[in-house]
Amino acid sequence: STLHLVYEDIKLDIHYHHHLIELASLLYKLTCHLNWSSYIDHYARDHPALLHHMITRKRFDSGSHGWTNSDFAMTEDEPLYLRTYPPGVYQWLCAVLNKQKVQPYP
Repeated sequence: STLHLVYEDIKLDIHYHHHLIELASLLYKLTCHLNWSSYIDHYARDHPALLHHMITRKRFDSGSHGWTNSDFAMTEDEPLYLRTYPPGVYQWLCAVLNKQKVQPYP
């Protein structure tokens, strides 16, 4: 979640925009391992090349670092806040500018 907020912050700063795809790629791979489908969708929509790259290339090699998908799999005991859709800074800003009632940004 914290890395996602860094990602959203970088989206707002044009000086760091060149790092965005690198961070998105890392987050995409992590969320694939965690099976966080809403986050996977979020990064794939922001960067469609990630999805194409992952489809055409061999999936992230979990054997090289000792992780398995089961190490990161969500369980029913996980807190609900981990299952929500990732916060999007653009959607939040649009809601604020349209004078909609919104919760404070994470």
